[in-house]
Amino acid sequence: MAWFSVLFTCLLSLFTQLSAQAISSDFFPSHYLQISQDYGNNWKSNSSFKPYQWDNINEIRPSDSSRFPLQWMVDDINSYGIQRIISSGIIKDKLQCNAWFGTLMQYSDGEGVKFQDGSTTLNSYFHFSYNNYFKAWLYPRITTDQYSIPHYTGKPRPNRRAGFNTGETDMAGVGYFGDWAQIWFGRGRQNLGAMALDNLALSEKSAAYDHGTLQLRFNNLQLRYFHGYLETLENNNNHRYITGRGIEYNNKHNLIIGAHEIVIYSGANRSFDIAYFNPIATHLEVELNQRDNRIGGTGGQNAVWQLSTDWMPLKGLRFSGNLLFDEFALDEEHISGTDTTESMNNYAYQTRLAYSNELLDCFTTFDLQYTFVSTYALRHEQGANNFISRGLPLGSNIGSDGDRWQFGFRVVTPFRIITNFQIGQKRSGVNNLVNNLYESYGEIETGPFPSGNVEATNFIKCDLSWSIKNNFNLKVCAQKSESNLNGNQDYIILSLDAFLPTYFEL
Repeated sequence: MAWFSVLFTCLLSLFTQLSAQAISSDFFPSHYLQISQDYGNNWKSNSSFKPYQWDNINEIRPSDSSRFPLQWMVDDINSYGIQRIISSGIIKDKLQCNAWFGTLMQYSDGEGVKFQDGSTTLNSYFHFSYNNYFKAWLYPRITTDQYSIPHYTGKPRPNRRAGFNTGETDMAGVGYFGDWAQIWFGRGRQNLGAMALDNLALSEKSAAYDHGTLQLRFNNLQLRYFHGYLETLENNNNHRYITGRGIEYNNKHNLIIGAHEIVIYSGANRSFDIAYFNPIATHLEVELNQRDNRIGGTGGQNAVWQLSTDWMPLKGLRFSGNLLFDEFALDEEHISGTDTTESMNNYAYQTRLAYSNELLDCFTTFDLQYTFVSTYALRHEQGANNFISRGLPLGSNIGSDGDRWQFGFRVVTPFRIITNFQIGQKRSGVNNLVNNLYESYGEIETGPFPSGNVEATNFIKCDLSWSIKNNFNLKVCAQKSESNLNGNQDYIILSLDAFLPTYFEL
């Protein structure tokens, strides 16, 4: 029977690599993966192509209940019915459905958040699988307050029903997931880079958008291409699109190196540009040779290029970094003028140094992070090509023309409690992308960084999450913050999250 056991293990390993749909950062398994990877676990499925995916969960196993990952975290994952998700499709002739229905109740007090008093959100998640390779998923939610949940852009309605007045589908899609090629189309986010959630150009904190993705895997190499629609600006009927591509090397031990290109293009009544449907085309070749479908020459699209690395030279010691170039001037005579193609270099970078170890039966991570985005990075001569969608930055939530440093530590206890503490400072200039969402950068001017009247905000944050039961979570978030321009921004948020998992076959 030994050969049967080996065969079954190999088959199961193959099948569990096929559920490559994204895990929303709203779900706690996404945060458990961050914790796991900080300890060097799960590195084979670590990637600069994010969000995290369901098949990444397959690596989280407690080899020893007294060592990380802690058994209660695995129990929580199993309570979601995730084992059925990552191994679904083994029954070929049935449509399998994993689902859960949840509610999130919050109370807020303070001046640092957009919503006040109480709010209630109802959400659900459906995951369908058929014949091993074909998957579908749906994540809708409705709420009593549009500002009470992250990366939410649903439009409020004038009338309420049972207290709810807004809803949206945050994630939805269908796709084919083979062992080396996957292709899917739906609504969601791209999150490219070495950081878990908040990368420079594209992050998990952005608004969702509709797009299609092609992903290929060849041993240590992985490639991704996507193309999608962001929004249409109502004032000028300007259609906005996004496309990107990247390549990544993972030694499956301790090193990841990735390179990415992301392009936003737009125009009044502009349709999808067939030139950007080529998965291995480059922006510069398309635009400079005027092969785009915009009349008027160059300037109809905005591209950035990013290099990423994630390296763990010693177990528990992790260095992660992104370096982004917007416009890049090579010749000295081009580093002047009123156009970013003939002006100073615009760039951004972020670094994170983390150390994780076991301390008094708890698992503790200390980390130091710094993010810098230059004054005119992620903006464009055509404001519709800024890295913005539905009023939120597509990338880092600091926008542009600013920086942020922070020191933090995280403690995971055997008592089903996770505590995060952060202290730092954020600076923002007058030309910040967040303050000028769809405006062009105007005339390029050299000067101090950040530009103009700088807002400096000192902050201390503390989050405590308690998994009371496998499907019942309590969270407290508190911030003490002081801005030199806007004064006190303190808040405290109390959240109660509960869900009911279900499973059925057709």
